[in-house]
Amino acid sequence: LHDKQQYGEGIATEVKKTVEDAGIKVAVFEGLNAGDKDFNALISKLKKAGVQFVYFGGYHPEMRLLLRQAKQAGLDARFMGPEGVGNSEITAIAGDASEGMLATLPRAFEQDPKNKALIDAFKAKNQDPSGIFGLPA
Repeated sequence: LHDKQQYGEGIATEVKKTVEDAGIKVAVFEGLNAGDKDFNALISKLKKAGVQFVYFGGYHPEMRLLLRQAKQAGLDARFMGPEGVGNSEITAIAGDASEGMLATLPRAFEQDPKNKALIDAFKAKNQDPSGIFGLPA
């Protein structure tokens, strides 16, 4: 699934290609409109297709509703999305339906050995290298 926006659709398309290249059939690949609140028709389609895993390319406002509505509809599937779905507000709406949700994240800046000198410089000034200025530096 994706939100029909450049980020969400782009990443979902790449995930779909990777999955298909691995020989896995994608049962449903559809877009939803960012800002929509009712995903029950889409969830019914996923349920009818017997989907067990859903990758959603998009952001947390739609993911939290997808999770909650999927649980209410009895869709027994694991959900995953990109870093855009990772937000503490997920559980505020989705509640326990967000338990087990997966998110892909970029490698931590400080884990890349190429960044050691820069990280040391940040730490020498009592700055957090994982803060907003680390990555652009």
